[in-house]
Amino acid sequence: MKPNNRINADDLGISPGCNAAIAQAIEHGYVNSVSILATGDYLEDAFLKVIGRFPDIDFGVHLNLTYGRSATTAPHLTRHGAFCHGFIGLLLRSAASSRFREAVEAEWDAQIRFLTFRGLKLTHLDSHRHVHMIPWLYRIAQRLAGRYDIPEIRHTRERAVFSIRVGRRGGFILNGGLPKFLVLKLLGAFCPPTTDREMFSILYTGALRAEMLQRLLAESRRVEVVVHPGLPELDQGVRFYGVQEREYRLSADRYREFEACRRPDPK
Repeated sequence: MKPNNRINADDLGISPGCNAAIAQAIEHGYVNSVSILATGDYLEDAFLKVIGRFPDIDFGVHLNLTYGRSATTAPHLTRHGAFCHGFIGLLLRSAASSRFREAVEAEWDAQIRFLTFRGLKLTHLDSHRHVHMIPWLYRIAQRLAGRYDIPEIRHTRERAVFSIRVGRRGGFILNGGLPKFLVLKLLGAFCPPTTDREMFSILYTGALRAEMLQRLLAESRRVEVVVHPGLPELDQGVRFYGVQEREYRLSADRYREFEACRRPDPK
């Protein structure tokens, strides 16, 4: 693998199937970077299976405002202790209210602090559902990155021509990848990047295949490939916060991404 490639597995701590898949993808695969959901229900399992076993990979914070329980239970962000806004709600509220932005900063600060108190040296920030790319929230992420000496913030800077050339599939037209790409492209124009890495994953969200990853690894450019591997059979009995997340985690695509992240000849 070229050292410029970051193969980052998101959502560590969200479920046992996600944790187990990421552990195997690190041990016998290409994953060399992980983003941790600090408020995940299975965070302690993640420390046992991944964080404690692979101290030499990159660890970042998967900043969260949309899934499950919060660290601060701020009323601006939660209902009964769980996050209650989606991407559009966060966009509108962060644009309109300084108190809302203060609540977000306190929440994200608590998430980062929790992981630093556990002894982690963090290398990057990103977020669940890419909410940190909302410009008002991106500024908060920038402040927190400076406060905690975190060098990189993920920027959803993806080049459509490059991704389509590598992906060689048209499924992004039907799976929602194209509108997500366009929205993030627009918002990203207001978010100054902290890294020169390009990104591959928006158009093909949750649909990485082994042949795509092999083509990406053959490229000389600096690319962050975001993956969401999982072992759905381990998540059958998990209580997820919402039908959409449950369907995503139990989808066969999670196992296909897991297979894509494993080396043909484990080393």
